[in-house]
Amino acid sequence: LTNVKQQDAARAVNQLADNLALIWEGL
Repeated sequence: LTNVKQQDAARAVNQLADNLALIWEGL
């Protein structure tokens, strides 16, 4: 279960990073 939670957290962080990159490029 811990590994799954870590993977989910990593995915969430990656998604946020991608979104921030898109927003940054859009500015």
